[in-house]
Amino acid sequence: GGPNLAYEVMTLEAKVVRLQGRLCQSEKMLKDALELSRRDRFTLQAGIVDTSIRLAQIHYYRYELDAAMDSASKCIAYAKSVSDNLALRQGYGIQALIYEIKGDAKLASHLMEKAMSLAGRTHSAIRIAAAEVVAIELALMQRNLRIAVDWAHRRKLNPNEPFSHAFERDCLLLGRIHLAQDKFQQATDLMRSLRPRSEKRGRFESVMKANIIQSAAAYHLGGKDEALPLMEKAVVFAIPEGYIQPFAENAFCIEEMLGSLRNSRHGAQRAFVRKLIEACRMGSGTCDASKSVPVNDFESLTPREALVLKLIANGLTNPEIADYTDVSMSTVKFHINNIYGKLGVKSRMQAIRRAEELNIC
Repeated sequence: GGPNLAYEVMTLEAKVVRLQGRLCQSEKMLKDALELSRRDRFTLQAGIVDTSIRLAQIHYYRYELDAAMDSASKCIAYAKSVSDNLALRQGYGIQALIYEIKGDAKLASHLMEKAMSLAGRTHSAIRIAAAEVVAIELALMQRNLRIAVDWAHRRKLNPNEPFSHAFERDCLLLGRIHLAQDKFQQATDLMRSLRPRSEKRGRFESVMKANIIQSAAAYHLGGKDEALPLMEKAVVFAIPEGYIQPFAENAFCIEEMLGSLRNSRHGAQRAFVRKLIEACRMGSGTCDASKSVPVNDFESLTPREALVLKLIANGLTNPEIADYTDVSMSTVKFHINNIYGKLGVKSRMQAIRRAEELNIC
């Protein structure tokens, strides 16, 4: 009773509000809960652990990486003192993602191995599955598509499964894997199926993520008229709450599209899109080239386009490029058309010469 009950109610409300996409309100509730625990001088270490990891997740979503690391470290310290392996696993998992963004892939992989080991010790299928999802997020950031595709095959996700938090989470992850494989129609179909179910339950954070994935898929299928309004919807939702990570994690296929929103009539939107583009360039992509390549003052080749151009310069034919990158011929042609447009060239030989000028080869 008393302070303990008040603390639990506040943290539960903070969780619900987070799923609704209200990061600012959720953060305030979590900080109020922490303040309550200090003011009433009662010991609720398990609650402090839970609050710390949730604050870490909020900071991570905003790309406030130092603050996220600090909260995750507090969670780990408290979790060790009370032998809370679940919180310890969550703390290591989020730290792994942060270290990957900061460029320390070796430490990221080490921490993720620790997180997976802790999850395995629970012998709980639900907890192991939750830990595995974070491991797949890291695999995507490290461009290790084989691990991600293996998870998708094992998961055998059925879009008509009963709705749950795990189902929603797995759909969004599978959507990202489809994007990384250039399976744009599958990503579109999956998000069109998921979005109304999430909307119905007021889970607007997931709706935003679905919009980002579907927008990216539509854009690469050539449907800019569908893609840009969806992306703008996601951006407008993200601005007041400061969401950045859901965009950055799809950097490899949305950076070009964000450039189209940079000239918005709305000043706040222009400034926010600039932050998103900066975060996308900082984060890892999911293809063999991990950085965008500026070609003039206004445009850059995406990581995937830079890779395709490099393969062209190395003499590969379109079928060979499709085989090497494991995408369809139509996708290869789509990338080549974009490359020609950005470089201002009309032939393979002109593209190769321009690539040499830009030091891409």
